[in-house]
Amino acid sequence: MQAIETQEQTYLLWGEGLVANNLTSGWSRLATSRLGKLDVPIAGVSQSKQRIKLTAKEYFRRMDELYGNVIVAEERLTGLQRF
Repeated sequence: MQAIETQEQTYLLWGEGLVANNLTSGWSRLATSRLGKLDVPIAGVSQSKQRIKLTAKEYFRRMDELYGNVIVAEERLTGLQRF
């Protein structure tokens, strides 16, 4: 089935920037006391208050013709951005 509509979406990743010297080039580390550390493939996130958001695109389609319900049939991740 074909999508009837699309919508841009963002999700805030857990954690804030953490200085880490042992990372591969082009990667940064996020950290939070509750969840620990997360390495992400985006460069230059080293300040303690800097955050990262994940961007995505949702594709909607009709679930049925009788009631007109719509669902998110697919979601594609499109990137990471400093926030």
